[in-house]
Amino acid sequence: MRKDAAKKTNTIKKRNLSENQEKQKSDLKTFMIILPLLIVLLTGVCYIAYERNLVLENNIRQIQKDIEAEKSKAEMLNDLIKNRDSDEYVEKIAREQLGYVKPNEIIYIDKNKK
Repeated sequence: MRKDAAKKTNTIKKRNLSENQEKQKSDLKTFMIILPLLIVLLTGVCYIAYERNLVLENNIRQIQKDIEAEKSKAEMLNDLIKNRDSDEYVEKIAREQLGYVKPNEIIYIDKNKK
């Protein structure tokens, strides 16, 4: 009887060991499937974040250029405001925009100029 009990115990141990090995193999297969998917997912997320960062940096550069252009324009307008009452400025506007000339001044018109 002891031999039969020992055989049954050995059979049960072998079956449990075999089941544990199958479970480990199954877990390993699952891990081998999930790991590459996780790596691909994380790579995709990092790439999207990188692209977004590039776009934002380009936007920052463009806005900085726009700010510099507006500062130059504001400086020019401030100069115009400061000089608006000077005789030179009034004369320049009268000649360029209104076509005024001084007495006894000869005007040449270039017909080839468009």
